[in-house]
Amino acid sequence: MADAGLAVAAPPHAGRRISAPQVALAVVVLVWSIGPLVNRGMHARGTVAGFYRMWLAVPVAFAVARWRRTPVTMATLRRSAPAGALFVSAYIVNYESLHRTTVANASLIGALQPVLVMLAAYPLFGERFGRVEIGWSAGALIGIAVFVVSGTSGGHGALAGDLLAAVGLVLWSAYFVEMKRRRTTVPVAAFLSGVFLTGAVLITPYALVTRAPVGSIQGRDLALMTVMVLVPGMMGHGLMTWVQRHVEVGLAVMLTLASTVLTAFGAWVLFGEPLTGPQMLGGALVLACLAALLQHRNGLNRVGSEDTAVLSS
Repeated sequence: MADAGLAVAAPPHAGRRISAPQVALAVVVLVWSIGPLVNRGMHARGTVAGFYRMWLAVPVAFAVARWRRTPVTMATLRRSAPAGALFVSAYIVNYESLHRTTVANASLIGALQPVLVMLAAYPLFGERFGRVEIGWSAGALIGIAVFVVSGTSGGHGALAGDLLAAVGLVLWSAYFVEMKRRRTTVPVAAFLSGVFLTGAVLITPYALVTRAPVGSIQGRDLALMTVMVLVPGMMGHGLMTWVQRHVEVGLAVMLTLASTVLTAFGAWVLFGEPLTGPQMLGGALVLACLAALLQHRNGLNRVGSEDTAVLSS
């Protein structure tokens, strides 16, 4: 009877289908899809927006760290600095690439990020993905390709812009890998404080060299940027950083592909931006493949929990 009692009590999470990290990821996907919609209402673009978003995020991140009683020391700032440098560099390079190639080319190159992260996650973190998961991931990548190409008309991307987009892809992927690596040693609030402080410091000389009109910012733009800092910035990046201790980084990055689709549907509802039939089909394929991928991963996790419970009993 004692053995039976242990067997029943051992798997407390076996019946759960949705975990807290998965809820957090869903929130990340949602708030990151809202970000471009908020950005659409701004007059400030590019370097000016990045400059203010970085500097506005610094006091917010430090305030959150203080509220969470998380010490932000020189040691934690040093550990977070590489991620901050990657973050702001990816932002700058992606911005420059959009001025030299088409949105479709830049978006398609950027959509390869989950592939790079998955390839890096295997030797660095031992994350393994089976054939079924790779199949669903490939389906999502095909869907995002159809979605992006179907929504873009005309224009040819220059090679320089495509190369910059590829550099941005590597930098952004490296940021997620670095986030995963540092998450085990640096608390979330301290990590974000270091990331945004480093980003703000590094984007300042870039803004000066490129003569970005940072002095012409309007009050409405500042208000919208504050929303960007608090919602996609602190909430989105904060939850994504927290999730890294509980979810494979490759899976987390793959699921963020849904943000692109949700943003386009949001723009269709709020601003009347057209969506073509192929776009809708491509978007539906992305969401369906990502849902199937998550369901399959849940099934593997439940089986693993049950096996562990049986062995421990």
